[in-house]
Amino acid sequence: MSMGMPNSSQSTICWRRQVYSHSLLTSLAEVSRRWELVWALVVRDLKVRYRNSVLGFFWSLVTPLLQMVILTFVVKYAMDVPIANLSVKILCGLIAWTFFENGILDSCDSVLNNRDLVKKVYFPRPALPLSVVVGNLIHFALSTVVLLVWLTAIGCYPDRLFLFIIPLMIIQTLLLMGLGMIVACLHTFYRDIKFVLQALLRVFFFATPVMYPAALLHDKFGDFSTTLERLYMYNPMATIIESYRSALLDHQVPDMSFLLPIAAASLILFIIGYKIFLGHEWQFPEVI
Repeated sequence: MSMGMPNSSQSTICWRRQVYSHSLLTSLAEVSRRWELVWALVVRDLKVRYRNSVLGFFWSLVTPLLQMVILTFVVKYAMDVPIANLSVKILCGLIAWTFFENGILDSCDSVLNNRDLVKKVYFPRPALPLSVVVGNLIHFALSTVVLLVWLTAIGCYPDRLFLFIIPLMIIQTLLLMGLGMIVACLHTFYRDIKFVLQALLRVFFFATPVMYPAALLHDKFGDFSTTLERLYMYNPMATIIESYRSALLDHQVPDMSFLLPIAAASLILFIIGYKIFLGHEWQFPEVI
């Protein structure tokens, strides 16, 4: 009997390693094979979010319009800042920022909100934060339709450069997935992470050209140096929002000197975030 116990223990240890010690590529392959699971999580979260709501999904389209009206009034009239097509520039920044902010904050609770699944069933757990980002991507895509309608209403018709929105959405989604997996992991162990993020995002909002174009810095600060400008634009959301505006409003190719480094950083952050999540997911059932 004493000889049999070590063998049983060793087999258990080997089984745990086989389950939890996935490489990034192996885990991605598993998630892709179970894409129906990700989609089921997305649909479930959307149903829960709009349960008992009369207007339902319509709120995700109305909210950025209301914010646009308020911010346009504050910036253009209360602050007396003359900017052409300010309303549509604000709307473009708002929907991109809302995608970013909601994607991060919703990812925080992605593991905790599914504690019963995590404790009882084995499945590729990266699907949890990934599904949250995909759900917010759907909101963003529908809000983009509202933006296009508004563009058409003011006579700013999209041209072929509109297709730049596709790689921009991919870059922003990779950025959010990487950050989402990091904050999901941290918030599972430290429950005050979400409160810290909410405070930081409020500050980050004003440091990002959401309710003003980045070009305003040149008009207001004539001595705005090249070094400071580059530091400002290496804020990933500053570059992404300005790239959306370049493609949709200005009919220009986005500035690749900023966009390409942000694209590379987003991919690297996705890989790092995924690895961090994989390295700690085996502890989730014990801490939730």
